[in-house]
Amino acid sequence: MSQSQGNEQELPAQDMAGEEGPSLYRVEAENAQKGARRSHHVRAGSMTEAATLAREANEPSGAASDGEPLAFRVVAITEENATSRERERRNARRQHIRAMVEAGLSALGRSAPEHPDGERADVLVDFFTRAVCSPGRFPFPAGEGEGGVLLASDDAARVLAQLLTAHLARHGLTVTRTAPA
Repeated sequence: MSQSQGNEQELPAQDMAGEEGPSLYRVEAENAQKGARRSHHVRAGSMTEAATLAREANEPSGAASDGEPLAFRVVAITEENATSRERERRNARRQHIRAMVEAGLSALGRSAPEHPDGERADVLVDFFTRAVCSPGRFPFPAGEGEGGVLLASDDAARVLAQLLTAHLARHGLTVTRTAPA
């Protein structure tokens, strides 16, 4: 497995202070032989120009420790703006949830989530959907009249609920319903 060198580098010739003028691009380049990866933020008129500026910045100015030049190739270019940053956050959250679900299924010895049994599981699934899988999308009920409405089951939330239930059971704990105070 290659090591990743997460260098966030700004190209000195690029002015990143203003939002006017050329667009801001994030250009990712990697060197497969050395396992290095670099990210550059550049202002350019197009993706092609951004790639050219990043390639010029990655030109070997010397050699690696073993005497070989470091040859980087552009692997991704994204335009940086409010929409792309929000999309990046959503994708990162999806990847994180996917990793939790895969680890949870593995720990449970399952290949797919099972449908929960009973109201307790439905309440846990509702909680994980609101708090983890879709934070901010479905607010928690504020009043007493809203408390009985549960969200539809979500696979990721279902796995997290099953994982929590199994974890509590391993420690001799169970979730029981109590009368509201």
